[in-house]
Amino acid sequence: MIASVLLLASGCVKADMWNSEAVQPAASPATESPQLHTSQLVNTLRQGGYVIYIRHTATDWSQADIREGGEWWKNCEAHRNLSPEGRVQAQVIGDALRTLGIPIGQVIASEYCRTVETAQLMKVGSVQTTNRLNGRRSWQNLNGKSGQEQLVAETRILLGTPPAPGVNKVLVSHIHNFKEPAHPVLSEIAEGEAAIFKPSDDGSFTLIARVTSTKWVELTQNSVSTAKAKSLLKQQTSLNPSQVTRKDFYVTSDPGIQIFVREVLLGDRTKSSNPPILLIHGGGPGGITSFDLNVRGYSLAADFAAAGHSVYIMNVRGWEHSTRPTALDQPPEKNPPSVPSDEAVRDIGDVVDAIRDRHQGQPVALVGWATGGHWAGMYTSQNNEKVSHLVMLNSLYGVDAPWKLRHAFEDPNKPGTFDSDAGAYRITDAEGLITQWNRTIPVEDKSQWRDPAVVDAYQRTALARGANGNTSNPSSLRIPSAYRLESYNLSLGQKYWEASDITVPTLVIRGELDFWSRQEDLQALKAELVNASRVKTVTIPSGTHYLFNDRPERGRDFFIRQVLSFLRNNAD
Repeated sequence: MIASVLLLASGCVKADMWNSEAVQPAASPATESPQLHTSQLVNTLRQGGYVIYIRHTATDWSQADIREGGEWWKNCEAHRNLSPEGRVQAQVIGDALRTLGIPIGQVIASEYCRTVETAQLMKVGSVQTTNRLNGRRSWQNLNGKSGQEQLVAETRILLGTPPAPGVNKVLVSHIHNFKEPAHPVLSEIAEGEAAIFKPSDDGSFTLIARVTSTKWVELTQNSVSTAKAKSLLKQQTSLNPSQVTRKDFYVTSDPGIQIFVREVLLGDRTKSSNPPILLIHGGGPGGITSFDLNVRGYSLAADFAAAGHSVYIMNVRGWEHSTRPTALDQPPEKNPPSVPSDEAVRDIGDVVDAIRDRHQGQPVALVGWATGGHWAGMYTSQNNEKVSHLVMLNSLYGVDAPWKLRHAFEDPNKPGTFDSDAGAYRITDAEGLITQWNRTIPVEDKSQWRDPAVVDAYQRTALARGANGNTSNPSSLRIPSAYRLESYNLSLGQKYWEASDITVPTLVIRGELDFWSRQEDLQALKAELVNASRVKTVTIPSGTHYLFNDRPERGRDFFIRQVLSFLRNNAD
């Protein structure tokens, strides 16, 4: 389950700040508006006059739409339906709307079973169905090439038509993945998310807010009794993927090197049409610490598994429970920086092959964080046929541009030269793990930005899994340091792989507050990924280096939405 987020939108936000591919319609009915403060939202909706556009709630992605026969979208047995979590999600949205006292007039759903069921389970009014809200494939099925244009026109009319006085109108529909949606937000809306519009008498409309299902529940805390709010929150927690299973195993890489892998699944996904995902850590503590924290709502692996993917987490040699190079058992100055990119790429390759064996040869989606993105890019440039999608988060690329950490990595006696005395590995402790995280968060009270339980779990998990046998000092861990040497070189323009060699769909994401990657890296990748079948670059406003472990509204949910939307570009 994707944790909650409320993202207030303003027409004055530049499109490329959010998504370099965001396309503003040539004759967009949206107009600029000031941001609507969270505390105003409920009272505003209680006055009526708004259109609440909701994408159907969570679905079972192991099912596929069978587009055969007339009006195939009405055949519930032949296409993707709500999952058990999605059914609870719809009920929770409806409970919250009623509890908040938000008046609802018309409830209109597309003719798909998943949208009709979402609307019915909300129980906020009698449900009307219309093909005007159907997914684009059904429109194309009925109207050929003109179907997409007709869908855009009909959606604009529905969004721009004010409801009856004193009430709001609910539209339950789909994501619209094409270049000219009725509004850009409809091309990235998550399952169960609402986009709220203010229509005008002239048929134009303005986006005022985006609200996920869980955020409706949180809004009740300021509007209803504590007992009622707690009841709704308890109900909402049932959406968490309690049936997620984890299985740990090892894959052989080079002789004597065993690579730790964790498989994270919600049910049996080995036959799913969704690509399996491999999460690749960077130069921090390792894969489990990064992507599978034991804090409710903060396991990135579980989020992707709950969305219908088989998810795998690996540890490159030298990290967590993978084989540790002998250099890590010796004093650091006795050996050069340990675990260079070519070794990491070999480890990734052997894990990818093992995953493909489990999935009938299906290509794997690589999601790499920081140095993990660099490694993933390098591997993909050599093995495009084995990769379905490449996602790079906060990663360096070979660009000669200013870098905040360059001074910290260079020889103090030889400026412009990497400090070769750093040795095979670095040693860090609990505080060292979060030093940069603390520095990056732009508020004094860090708990506003991240859950203290996440910080505690991050530190404890890293030290427990990454001590690398360092029994003399169990409160610290050793991290191979070749990634630092190579990152230093990357920051000066040295390339270890060429983006032009990549042919697969590639998503490059950067947090605006990231201390590791630079805007120049994102721009260079966008310019050089000339042979990739699809390229998308995204900057997440106020996103930190650790954004997927920050609070949902601080970039976590935005990142998850972007990745899932990119992996399912053609899904309604």
